[in-house]
Formats: sequence, structure tokens, C-alpha cells
Amino acid sequence: MDPYEMTSRKPRKPRSDRGPRLTERDSQALSWIGQQYAIRLDQLQILLARLGGPGEYDRKPKEKGRLTQKRTMDLVRRWERRGLGSYGWFLRGYPAWVWLSAQGLQAVRQQIGDLRSFEPTVAGLSRLFFCDQARLLVEERYPDGVWQSERQLRAGRKPGERPPHLPDGLLTLPNGHIVAMEIERSVKEYGRLKKILQALASQYQTVWYFCTGPSEKVIKKAIETFPESSRRKILISSLDDFSLL
Repeated sequence: MDPYEMTSRKPRKPRSDRGPRLTERDSQALSWIGQQYAIRLDQLQILLARLGGPGEYDRKPKEKGRLTQKRTMDLVRRWERRGLGSYGWFLRGYPAWVWLSAQGLQAVRQQIGDLRSFEPTVAGLSRLFFCDQARLLVEERYPDGVWQSERQLRAGRKPGERPPHLPDGLLTLPNGHIVAMEIERSVKEYGRLKKILQALASQYQTVWYFCTGPSEKVIKKAIETFPESSRRKILISSLDDFSLL
């Protein structure tokens, strides 16, 4: 090749699709995690086993409906190396947590919308765990439903907009029926709880409450004061019975 041609050749334009290339399972798992803020490793094992699909990880044996811990960590470390997420241990004796980086959120932005970066803290782990657990349970029962998380609902609010209460998730069933999910771990003041229940029952076709024993009693007491049309909308499940699926 002529030296002049070599020096005068125009540089290539940067590729518009540069960045981490995601498998279908990557995209689905990262979208799920991004919607929920973070996920504990043992829950991620269950999620990855459910997503399935062809590929290296699908061909490996699973443990009782879940990907093995080793295979799951291999995948998490691959995400971290590609700048898509982070992981860490917060409590001694408990599994690691996994969350997305800003780059990871950008990689699945078309699927879940524009969301702000987030890193979990010890104080919020319990709520994150039970919200994730409730979603895993709901999606096991209604695999064709479409989930919208509290994180997405919050991001979709207009500036200055203050709705009465944001549910922890919305599940839209194939027939268009919308179910609001609420996680109640502590006993709220009765008047405040009643207002939240009334707001949710007036806005959604079904309200599914996941709660602990003490809060369940207060919820049932408040529901008893509602008209029959509202009482029929509210379902209650106990968080005390929750174990990994």
C-alpha cells in the first residue's frame, strides 16, 4: 500500500453499538435487578434458573430450581468485570447482594426506563429482601404478568407530584387487571395505615398485602371498617411464612 494512502486514510468512525453485549438472560436478569434496586444472591439463583434460555449457564445442573451458587457468582463477576454491576456482603453469615452500576442501568434503559444509581445499605436490606421475595412469589404464580416496580413508579412521577402512596409494585395481568403489591413489615399508626389502604383500594382493582403477624392484625382491623366492595379487593399474605422458594 502506498505510504501516502496509509497516512491520509480517514479514521474510522466509532461504532454506535459499542459497549457490553448482553445475552437475553443477561438483559432479563439485569432488568429485573434494576427494577428492584438490588437482589440477594440466593434469590438471584432462583431468578436465573427461571429465566432459562440457551447458553453456558442453562446447560449446567441446577439445585432444586436454582442455579448453583458457583455458577451464579461466575455470572455476577462477569457483570462486574464489564462494568454492569457490583456485589458485596453486608451482614456476616448472609449471602452477598448484587446491584447495577450506572452503566448497567444504561444498558437496560430501554427495558426499564431512566433510573438513578443506587447502592444498598444495611438499614434497607430487610425491605429489599421481602420486596424481591414477594415479586418472586407473585411471578411464580402469574408468569405472564408484567411487573412495574416502586422504583419505576417513583422515577415516573412528574416534578412536584406527590401521590398519596406508591405501592411496592404493580402486576398487570394479561386481561388488563392491575394488582398493587404492598410490603408491610412494621406496624404503622392506625390512621395512616387506613388512609394508605383506602387510597390503594380506590385506585387499583386488587391490593395484595404481604405483612407480619402484628401488622396483619392492624390491617385486618382497618379493613373491617371498609365497605364490602373495598374489602373484597384486599388480599393478605404473611411474611412470617416466607422462606426461599
